[in-house]
Amino acid sequence: MVSSGDILYIQWNNVTKACVQGVETSFKLGLFDGGLLYSLGYTYVSPEDLTTHDLLKYRPRHLLYTSATARIGPFTAGADFRYLSEVDRIDIELVQLGIIPDGDELVPIHVADFRIGADFSFGGIPCTATVNVNNAFQHNYVEG
Repeated sequence: MVSSGDILYIQWNNVTKACVQGVETSFKLGLFDGGLLYSLGYTYVSPEDLTTHDLLKYRPRHLLYTSATARIGPFTAGADFRYLSEVDRIDIELVQLGIIPDGDELVPIHVADFRIGADFSFGGIPCTATVNVNNAFQHNYVEG
């Protein structure tokens, strides 16, 4: 935050020396000649500002993604789930000044998506129709 007389304004500065270390792993499984597909991915990161030796702001440490899709004949169904752990650091000044109300209510992110679909032919042209339900449990999150 910078003040110029009676005007308060925000000035963003880039982190000039940072180190983001971590590990990422994934697993994929296909069964029944591709009729059932499953994937799982996990990432752990340790994001550090090398100048201040603090964690970088707005960075989750844990990310988990999983997906399953089943196909029976022309029909498909699937589900995806994403988890991001709560961030360790934010710009608390933005919360204290009331610019971001409730910005200090840090929670992990859980998002579930579902889909169903069918392959068919319309006038000899192959088509696919899919219905998606994104963020099925209607949780609202703000990511920095």
